[in-house]
Amino acid sequence: MSHDEGQRDGTGAQRLHTAMRLFSLALAIGVVALIAHDPERIGSHGTPLERAFGAALMVGALGSAFHGFGLRGKRRHVRTLTHPGIAWSLVAAGLAGAFLI
Repeated sequence: MSHDEGQRDGTGAQRLHTAMRLFSLALAIGVVALIAHDPERIGSHGTPLERAFGAALMVGALGSAFHGFGLRGKRRHVRTLTHPGIAWSLVAAGLAGAFLI
């Protein structure tokens, strides 16, 4: 592999990381807009299970915002919650619970 190929790989990885961060920010903004638009659907008057889905949605949105702004926690559990795969999964679970149950 030449030096130029290595630079292209790094640029592609950086573009992917930037796209993931932008998606995380958009996801967090979307969740905030959803909660502002219809707050009762997100577990304010429901069973404990519905409230748990609402909490997962909010924690996932917070993790997405952290990732979108490029923040990383010092502690392992904070780094885990702000990882895009975990944060996006929490948002997906929260949305599924809020709208399917």
